[in-house]
Amino acid sequence: MPERRGVLRAGDLPAAVPGPHGRAGRPGRRRRAPRGDGPLTGVDAPAPDDPPRVGRPTVSVVVPVHGVERYLRDCLDSLLAQTLPGIEVVAVNDASPDGSLDILRAYEREHPGRVVVVDSPTNRRQGGARNLGIAAASGEFLGFVDADDWVDPTMYEKLVARARDTGADVVDCDLLQARGEPHRLTREVSCSPEQTGPRSAERDRALIRRGSRIVTKIVRRSLFTEHDVRFPEQVAYEDNALATVWCLADRVEKVDDALYYYRINAGSTVRSRDSAIVADRLETAEQMVRNAQAWGVYDDYPDEVEGRFVELYYLNTIGPCLFRFDRPQRSRLIQLRATARTRFPDYRRRPAFRHVARAPRVVSGLNDLSPTLLCAIAWAVRAVARVTPRALRP
Repeated sequence: MPERRGVLRAGDLPAAVPGPHGRAGRPGRRRRAPRGDGPLTGVDAPAPDDPPRVGRPTVSVVVPVHGVERYLRDCLDSLLAQTLPGIEVVAVNDASPDGSLDILRAYEREHPGRVVVVDSPTNRRQGGARNLGIAAASGEFLGFVDADDWVDPTMYEKLVARARDTGADVVDCDLLQARGEPHRLTREVSCSPEQTGPRSAERDRALIRRGSRIVTKIVRRSLFTEHDVRFPEQVAYEDNALATVWCLADRVEKVDDALYYYRINAGSTVRSRDSAIVADRLETAEQMVRNAQAWGVYDDYPDEVEGRFVELYYLNTIGPCLFRFDRPQRSRLIQLRATARTRFPDYRRRPAFRHVARAPRVVSGLNDLSPTLLCAIAWAVRAVARVTPRALRP
């Protein structure tokens, strides 16, 4: 592969260009690419049908980096130790406040052509950093790894082999949650059998209803470029906005091994007490619906998309609003209730709620109970929890 030296700046990347637009809904059709002022725009890349270039990487692994100096070397070493030849590591320094950029520069000097560094002087959050990495990547497939995690040495060799054998656009694997030091490992199944195979209504419904992680996958880069897929920027929970993107794949496959190590830490987004994180969850759920509409997924599976929205917007948000903060977030509950009454005035008759078991109870509570009463219930639950021995709690 031609040698690539020097740290790229975000401003050095070429302007985004739109990819070809198509349409696919039921099997055999192309889905629309987003248009107009939708949440997604194009990424820079060769046209999907370009012939492979000499020395082109097989997989470009995009690694957003921000404030993870402590774990960064472990992550990079695991990627450079891959048994698959032709790995390109695209590390994006997202205005990291620590010494991460110095580490990245050292790795780029030691591994020219294998490590490419993109330096963003402004913090774009994880979604924005991934977009910069996609624009700088040149591989046939894309992978995404968080900078505080690490991967098995055989991960990308196994995923690519499965893609070659089946012609899949997306190949997934399981992950291991790593807690504490030394690590206590717990396996998490990322993709179920009904979510794999060639495009079908059954597969697509399963993909929408049950989410999966992007870090455990490889994705054929043409899937992103053809449909102008980008992550939302400046928000957390950026993956939620892309919850329906896998329906665009002609074929999804899986390797039945746990190959990704996901580090659990107290400062992670899912454990944050920042109220802005809750707002981000709501925003990305709304973006998920807009993306599904732009790609044509909503036209074919409105019940499933609405059910997924209920899960992301309501079920995953009400608990944090009531119990994660020092005080229940009454203003957020008012927002949720207003949206519930607008979007789901006839929720009891909507088919979407068949697919999410808790949905009728939760949305009914929002519609029928005042936020003040919900907060009072939350205070009562907190009081009981304080006096109940942990061993007796459910």
